Amino acid sequence: MRDRISQDKNIIIGLTLLALVLRLAFFLFFDNSFSHEGESYSKINLVRVWIQHDKSYPDINFGPLHTWLIYVLYSIFGAWIWPVRVFHLILGIATVPIFYLLTREEFGARIARIAGVFFAAFPVHLRGSPTGLTEVPYLFFFVIGLYAFFRVLNRRRDGWGWLALSAAAITAAGMLRFEAWLFLPVLCLLMVRRKFWSAAVFGALCMVFPLVHMFMAWRITGQPTSFAKTSSLSFLQYMPNLPMYEKATGWFISFWIGMGPPAVVLAVLGMLLAAVRRTTWSFAVLLLFPLAILQYKAMTNTIDPSLERYIVSLATLAFPYAALSLMRVGDWLKRGRGGWQRALPILIAAIAAVQVVMAWRQAEAARLPEDVRAATGYLREHATREDRVLPDQRFHPYVELESGLPLEAFVSLEWTPDRKALNQEAFQRLLKDAPPTLIVLDYFLADDPDNMVNSNLDIFKIPKRALEADDHGLHFRRVFFDGDFVIYRVTRAGAAP
Repeated sequence: MRDRISQDKNIIIGLTLLALVLRLAFFLFFDNSFSHEGESYSKINLVRVWIQHDKSYPDINFGPLHTWLIYVLYSIFGAWIWPVRVFHLILGIATVPIFYLLTREEFGARIARIAGVFFAAFPVHLRGSPTGLTEVPYLFFFVIGLYAFFRVLNRRRDGWGWLALSAAAITAAGMLRFEAWLFLPVLCLLMVRRKFWSAAVFGALCMVFPLVHMFMAWRITGQPTSFAKTSSLSFLQYMPNLPMYEKATGWFISFWIGMGPPAVVLAVLGMLLAAVRRTTWSFAVLLLFPLAILQYKAMTNTIDPSLERYIVSLATLAFPYAALSLMRVGDWLKRGRGGWQRALPILIAAIAAVQVVMAWRQAEAARLPEDVRAATGYLREHATREDRVLPDQRFHPYVELESGLPLEAFVSLEWTPDRKALNQEAFQRLLKDAPPTLIVLDYFLADDPDNMVNSNLDIFKIPKRALEADDHGLHFRRVFFDGDFVIYRVTRAGAAP
């Protein structure tokens, strides 16, 4: 018993150190950008908007817990970006040993050791841990919730305390990302294996937040599921234009990119082995039920399967099966001669190395372009608190945060509800009451006449290399030009310079 505890302790320390080294490297070599979508900046920016409007409940289209966490960090440290990055780095590291404990609970220590190494090098999580990505605290609470859940399921002595912890952690995950709700039906059915009343209590506890959130959505918008409809509408803007084969294969490609090809292949083989032997099937059921729903949503254009960060919890459930199939290979090698049994650690290290290399290349590809960095640097150095800046759509949360300007220094264009035309009334009010003094123009899509992306160029038709121009009663004088980004100092047309 003591030997097992000592061995577990050493494994946990080793996995924690591995997670620390890998994630610290990404923290030091890369910034807060996870992708050009800007999600790691947009959530922080939403908190600034929430504070400015003094709302009692955060934006209902997103889980409120992340807003509250970021607000607490800002209140303590007085900065927006680095406290969130450090906090997520710590949570990302801590998730790895907890994942080992979870996997050991259901698959045993041998498989948990292998799966722990794979998870420590999990490309999406590795890249996301040093950023403000919501998936990092989400996965931290999700793994804690599953660990407590399977302790209750597998150990008769672990009762209501662990059940309450599981429900609280799963609830916290659901307060960060709504996809945690997809796991609740299967978790309740699994808990029936232990005791009906345990499943009933667990389900009741886990339903508290969804009911509260739907009540808040109803009170704010008049529709209890308006947040789900808003999400679907955002994808319906472009998903119908994607070929059907991309929708059909999108999730597999996301697993391929997010987990790494060797882990994906091994995970599929491991699930097949588990199905044949009818053992350790619970993780597979937990994975496949939400995946089926997500696939249906992809086929009906209400979610984008190419966003690999959406598969973090599903990939977490898949890694133990990758370890299972690799362990079976190891058992086969041990029966051979010539020292083949030593190949297993090499295979594990090689697969983890492939994952790290993939994550590094993805992080390098996700670096924001130098021209937007330069444009943001210009605003940071030259814009004043008296300026009113109109940023363009692409990278605007990054521009607003990294410029160092207060939120009230920025103005924005308003569009009609279908996002196909400018709200002319709001636009005229903007020009009259708070006309922008600095306008950022992004010419990335300027050569595509059919592509209206709600950018400033859809309104201000100014040639890219124009030094000066007049448009909508405003005079534009170029003060910055780099790559696709141009910044104009703006005054009323005819006004003295």
